[in-house]
Amino acid sequence: MHIYIFNRALLVTYHVIKILSTKRLTGDRKIFQDMAKEIFDYLCGLWDSLFMAWASSGAPGDSIHRAHYALKILRILCVRGYKTPHESESVKKFILTVMQRAKETLEISEFFLIEGTSQYLPSVYLRSVFNAFFLYVRVNPTRYVYFIGEAHNYHVESSG
Repeated sequence: MHIYIFNRALLVTYHVIKILSTKRLTGDRKIFQDMAKEIFDYLCGLWDSLFMAWASSGAPGDSIHRAHYALKILRILCVRGYKTPHESESVKKFILTVMQRAKETLEISEFFLIEGTSQYLPSVYLRSVFNAFFLYVRVNPTRYVYFIGEAHNYHVESSG
């Protein structure tokens, strides 16, 4: 029963964050940005631990669903929760971790393909991982410079 409560809590948190992020008044945006700074590191740790639980088990299950919801929340907080996200060490660390987790997800997906198991969950999650990075770059295009080296390493390692 507690697994469903945890999934529901993440889903509700996602919808609340999504709604709060659309507020346009200056005071509302300031409150959202303050809240984002307070919960961003916690959610980063949660997302990372959920991903690692899924990666270590090697089986599609609840961990991947929860990691997916946590990543969607982080994506919104990263883009809309910081006035200048490139100045936040937490956001920089998150973006670099997203790139690393994308590589690891591809490796795990290859394993699922070899084993003949369903690749639906890893592919949905992988799409969400790339969306988090691309949304950040689309909103902050000049800040991509910080991540060129890592993106190049990712491309070379993935294609090599």
